[in-house]
Amino acid sequence: MENHPAAKISDSELEVMRVLWDAGRPLSITEIRETLQARMGWESTTIKTLVQRLCNKGALAQQKQRYFIYTPLVSREEYNEWATGDLIRRLYRGSAKN
Repeated sequence: MENHPAAKISDSELEVMRVLWDAGRPLSITEIRETLQARMGWESTTIKTLVQRLCNKGALAQQKQRYFIYTPLVSREEYNEWATGDLIRRLYRGSAKN
């Protein structure tokens, strides 16, 4: 499960993923940036870096149209399932009974 792209998503990158999940459709970097600047106050360069990292990790797909659009390759459900399992592994040594 550690090879799953969800395992590689940092907290900051998760904010980018949330923007895409909430939109429910592919977004341009401009749309992602506008949302995150309003929500988080982040600079444009920070957002571009996070998006590129997610593409490199296999969590986002980048498609060229008139401009680049980004689509999540990890669903919110997949991420939540991974995060729950990771929490159980870290806190309870892999057993929810503990």
